[in-house]
Amino acid sequence: MEKTAKKINYKYIVWALISFFILIVGFVSFRRYYCFDYIDMDLAAYNQIVWNIVHGSFYSSMLGVNFLGHHAHFILFLFAPFYFLFQTPLFLLFLQIVSLAVCAYPIFMIASRELDQNLALSLVIAYLLYPAMGYTVFYEFHVPVFATAFLTFMLYYFIKQKYRLFALFMILSLLTQENIPLVIIPFGIFALFKKRSMKWWLLPLLSGSICFLAVVGWLMPYLNKNTVQFVTIYGHMGNSLPEILGFIISRPWTVIKMMLSAQKVKFLFQLFAPLCFFPLLDAHILISGLFFVQHLLSSRSPEYMIEYHYDAEILPFIFISAVYGIKRFLNWPLIKRYLRPALISALLLAVSITCAVSFGPFIEIAVDKYKTTKDVWDLQKERFLEMIPAEASIVATFEFLPMLSQRKQLYSFHHVVHGFHTLSRVPYRLPQGVEYALLDVNDPIGVNVFYKKGRSEANIAAFLNSNKWGIVEMLDNIVLLQNNHKSDKRFFRTLSKQPDISIGLNALIGREISLLGYDIDKTIRIKGGSSVAVKFFWKALKKIETDYRMIVEINDAEGKTRYQTIRPLCYRVFPSYMWAENSVIEENYQLFIPKAIEKENFTVNIKMVDAGTGNTMPILLNNDKKQNINLERLEILKR
Repeated sequence: MEKTAKKINYKYIVWALISFFILIVGFVSFRRYYCFDYIDMDLAAYNQIVWNIVHGSFYSSMLGVNFLGHHAHFILFLFAPFYFLFQTPLFLLFLQIVSLAVCAYPIFMIASRELDQNLALSLVIAYLLYPAMGYTVFYEFHVPVFATAFLTFMLYYFIKQKYRLFALFMILSLLTQENIPLVIIPFGIFALFKKRSMKWWLLPLLSGSICFLAVVGWLMPYLNKNTVQFVTIYGHMGNSLPEILGFIISRPWTVIKMMLSAQKVKFLFQLFAPLCFFPLLDAHILISGLFFVQHLLSSRSPEYMIEYHYDAEILPFIFISAVYGIKRFLNWPLIKRYLRPALISALLLAVSITCAVSFGPFIEIAVDKYKTTKDVWDLQKERFLEMIPAEASIVATFEFLPMLSQRKQLYSFHHVVHGFHTLSRVPYRLPQGVEYALLDVNDPIGVNVFYKKGRSEANIAAFLNSNKWGIVEMLDNIVLLQNNHKSDKRFFRTLSKQPDISIGLNALIGREISLLGYDIDKTIRIKGGSSVAVKFFWKALKKIETDYRMIVEINDAEGKTRYQTIRPLCYRVFPSYMWAENSVIEENYQLFIPKAIEKENFTVNIKMVDAGTGNTMPILLNNDKKQNINLERLEILKR
């Protein structure tokens, strides 16, 4: 008698894939945390919120309001008891990874109910490789991500007709964020059209409507005191909800053109292409239609880019629609006659892998765009953090915020730079008495993105004048300030007479400024290398329009660049376009020399670039045109 072949248990394979996903993504995410690679404010803001809940407060100093006035994240109250046991941002990252990963199981169960199990498994792989989901799990931490899981299980139990579990996950989804009723209310209409009994459609309609009116119409405005103004996202259509609705109704073709711009069509393509556009064949996708409208009408570009988290609430409907879209496709007479499900499974796998490689985050992980290896500069950031007391109030730039977020008084420097609260036209004022400021003046997002020439420099000046800040430590672009700290260190000073300069240059840069020369002062040994005090002497030859930046390169004996940094002149406190004609500026700079190259035959070169265009500026030195200037007399470091 022949032995009966063992039937493959696909559920084990699904859970193995889920576990593998959690392991790999968890490792990358945790390493990124320790390498200062969370460079936006969201992880820190949410960690502070949950930490505050555990410690009896609902106020978010980073947002400047009760956190429920910014977003109605009631679900955080359920997370708080568990966070009490593991008080670290890593716990929130772990929750996010697990919640997104386990969505694969209900997707598989629904797919295996409607399709063969090979196709169902292909959909699971497509989900775990899905570019939009990959970016969502890697981009900071966001509460709407949990709506992805709750809505997926809600749909699963709706299909299984298990009302109590359906109702549970529907309520949990409503607790995640105030815009979830925009999908729960249409779902009630969908259930009505599916001819379900009253309880299936009445609960979504009533709970969604009540939740939306109570939270959006009353609670959030009451708590945020008009500090948060979401209407600004749609300010191109009007300054109030009635004006925006009037714009949409009166100018439908303009709205359609707005929703189908090149960037937004690309967004839609990247959402549907990895699933071979099968979701468009099923009506489930229509339930999330208001989410698509919300994102496609927004003026905030991240809302129609998969590289962020804003499509998290849409993912369940895309994948459930894909299941039923494939089922409908396979039932077409010609397809049913000539194509086998195995071919569709192979096509789905091939397309999903191609899309994951083409525009997903996974190749970027492989080439270390998502930084997972700690370098010598990370050691310097840790050194700066060690100088700050655990409970001190502090304002900081983005990359430092996560590791500072377990304290009541934490503020984000981007508000200072921008001059307004988040999503608001209300001017921002940093509270008096903040004890420390830890700033990377070349922060790629928190400073560079929010910096507006003609406004931000005044905001930074007002910040510096608001407290008696003293410089505790400086290194390249990073500076630590302390309130009421007496220090002889300064960013710059304007000189009234020609200075004595050790190393004269008179290098003409862009025919606007001259680098008169520089002095090299003492060298200090620090963790991971050395800090060299350099004074640059600049002269403005005329009224300057250019915002000059300096590129500092440390090259080895073979000319290979071993370390590079880009720095704004005078630490953004006094940018070049504010220099008066014929003024002479003494600028203090702390150059970092990594330990690995201290004893090598290295050279230090500087280049000058226009921050507006990114172009390297020509340098005229001793009547010779040069691209860079070599800083001499650094032999004191070559020991």
